[in-house]
Amino acid sequence: MSPSSNEANYPALCLEVGLDCATCVKATATEAVKICPGLKGKAIGQLFVLLYPNSACAAMHHCFSEEYLNAPGELSERVPRRPAGNVNSKRLAAVA
Repeated sequence: MSPSSNEANYPALCLEVGLDCATCVKATATEAVKICPGLKGKAIGQLFVLLYPNSACAAMHHCFSEEYLNAPGELSERVPRRPAGNVNSKRLAAVA
C-alpha cells in the first residue's frame, strides 16, 4: 500500500524548508505553553500527538515535554474575551 499524498516524507520535508526537529519542537512547545499553560504528564503527551500526528515525529515527544515544562507560560499580550451573556438560540442552530 503506497502512502497517500497527505502523508509527507517527514523529517525530510521539514529539512527541505529549513526546519530541524529540535528547533520545530522547541518553538511549538514555547508557543503551546502560552495558550495551554499548566499541563502535566499525559496531557502534555496528548497535546504533542495532536500537534504532531505523523509517526515520524514521535521520537521528539520527550524533547517537546521538556521544552514545554521549561518554557515560560504566560502570554505577553492577552486577547480580550467577549463577556458571556444572553446567547441568541438562533445562532446555535445546527446546520445540516
